[in-house]
Amino acid sequence: MIAYAYRELSEYHRVRDKIQDVHELKGGRVIMGISTFRGTFLMPPVLNEFRRKYPGIHVIVVEENSMALEQMLKNGTIDIALIIMPPKILQPDDVSFLMRDEICIITNEQHPVMKFAKSDKGGKKYIDLDDTKEFEYLLSDYDTILGRESRRIFREHGIIPRVHNEKLSAFFAASMGAAGLGLAFTYYCAKNYYSHAEFLSLGENINLGLCLAPGRYHSKAAAALEDTMFHVLGE
Repeated sequence: MIAYAYRELSEYHRVRDKIQDVHELKGGRVIMGISTFRGTFLMPPVLNEFRRKYPGIHVIVVEENSMALEQMLKNGTIDIALIIMPPKILQPDDVSFLMRDEICIITNEQHPVMKFAKSDKGGKKYIDLDDTKEFEYLLSDYDTILGRESRRIFREHGIIPRVHNEKLSAFFAASMGAAGLGLAFTYYCAKNYYSHAEFLSLGENINLGLCLAPGRYHSKAAAALEDTMFHVLGE
């Protein structure tokens, strides 16, 4: 019954998109999926640019983790999504590279860990994870990408972190880190969001890609949003 419902919903979206395209981008909507945390920093300039170009089209934002967004794309319940590459459910050819991001440590400029930080020729700061062992960490839960990835990084370095808070939301953990209450993992794309915060590179790069719902009709609005994201964020 669930599979049948998804097929019917996908068919409804296909018909709706075809009817919408008759208006030649003067009206309608597009459903965009993005992770809650990353969308906070990346989507506002994209949505501003898109509204300027297409004031009659409404962007409906769905916030989920990357795996859930892949499933929603496969089911046809969203039109387009920004996900981590390579995909886990979809085919690699379904996803187009958009930009690079990085998992890094966020803390305050006054935090004592800064005495171990170094800078490269471009001014980007980085740190050896072993130099952070004596300090308290603020972690997200295992069911988040940052939660899983932070624990993977610790395992690979043979580190057992000092943790009292380990089920925080990614945003709350990063905000506490920026306030100097500990060390937290975040994405480098958040760098311009926090004042008086330090972002310390660990060399943990990730690729982000855009994907339109595979195997179904793509509306002109979805294609226009894809073009706008490449224009604003693309490398």
